Amino acid sequence: MTYSDCWIDTVDDTDFQVLIAGQLGSDARRATRIELLPSPPGMCHLWLPIVRQWAAEENLNIVYVDPICIQVSVSRAQLQRFLDHIFGQELSLPQNLQRLRAHVQQHLRDDRTYLIVADEF
Repeated sequence: MTYSDCWIDTVDDTDFQVLIAGQLGSDARRATRIELLPSPPGMCHLWLPIVRQWAAEENLNIVYVDPICIQVSVSRAQLQRFLDHIFGQELSLPQNLQRLRAHVQQHLRDDRTYLIVADEF
């Protein structure tokens, strides 16, 4: 069986990098890490085609890290649109996704670059 993940990273937002790095310790459970996205409701596909399709619709460049890993550079506003497109505005979303949305709105900066990364393994 093939698995797929999608997560948020950054190019130049050191505060976000510190937040992510602080979650990588041995006590950080995968389900509570803010940057890892849960599977969308009803997801029957892998993340790669979902991210590729969204990026194409937004006319964003897709960088192939390798054949099974891609990343898309986005602004804060584009990241918000991606999250809204994939997950909608449901209030019953997983806690890490609610925390990520709140963090994007309150702490991410318009003058920084973020990455939507997807892979298969």
